Parts: sequence; structure tokens; C-alpha cells
Amino acid sequence: MTGLWTELGKIENNFLKPLHIGLNMSKAHYEAEIKNSQQNSQVASMCKGVCSVTVGGEEIPTMPPEMQLKVLHSALFTFDLIESVLARVEELIEIKSKSTSEENVGIK
Repeated sequence: MTGLWTELGKIENNFLKPLHIGLNMSKAHYEAEIKNSQQNSQVASMCKGVCSVTVGGEEIPTMPPEMQLKVLHSALFTFDLIESVLARVEELIEIKSKSTSEENVGIK
């Protein structure tokens, strides 16, 4: 007995719902970033020599716009994977809830 099903309401409200919201917000943000990638690449080219990032005393080279676009698409793909796992978890919860309610109806 894990107690998981008795805490399901808390899990849904405190984890699954906020996860849905966060995924939707993140996907919208990254989709907007992809749309703005053209503008961002122009800004990045204007920043050459002016903007830099230094870590541990070493300057990190700027990421080419093509690579930035790949990273953004990779993030969207990752969000899609997380969303598919979340959908499956919700399916399992629904199946368990239906079977529990059917058992309760059968008892009466």
C-alpha cells in the first residue's frame, strides 16, 4: 500500500495542474522565441564585439542563429514529450477512478 491513491487530489492540484500550466506557458514562450528568431539573430549580429558572456574568466562564444533555432526546437520537442507522459498519467488516473467508482457502485 503506497497511499498514492488516497493523496491523488493533492497530487492533481499541487503538481499535475501547475505542470500543465507551466508546460503551456513554456511552449508559448519558446514558440514566440522561434517566431522572433529572425529579429534576435539581427540583434545578435549587432552585439558582436559589444556583448559577451564570461564564465570562470573565459569568454564564451556567441551561439550562431541556426544553433539557437535548433535549441528552441529541441526544447519544444522536450515539452511535447513531457506533455505526452502527463497525458498518460492522467489516463491512468481516470482508469483507476472509473474502476474505483464501479467497485463502489457494485458494493451498494
